[in-house]
Amino acid sequence: MVKNLLRWYCINRYCGMEHDKDCVSCMALFLQGDALHWYNDNVNGINHQKDVWSFKTIITGLYDHFIHNMVLTEASEKFWKAQYIAGEGVMAFYYRLVRYVE
Repeated sequence: MVKNLLRWYCINRYCGMEHDKDCVSCMALFLQGDALHWYNDNVNGINHQKDVWSFKTIITGLYDHFIHNMVLTEASEKFWKAQYIAGEGVMAFYYRLVRYVE
């Protein structure tokens, strides 16, 4: 979602602080499902949390609300399910675990 959004902004030259309001308004076009509901409730809704939202604060809000916990859960599951593969060696196993922790 974010990659396509940023690509669209770049193509349409919505870059820099002078276009921040446009970026905030257009963001809803690229959101779906729960993310769009979050945007409508928190950014555009009657009971929105802030009076002024920037592109950065919306991306951070979406990350905090949706991505952060999902990524932590996924990494934790991968870490605990990781298995040592003799053909790869101990260091490969170590680096895989480190990657999951990071």
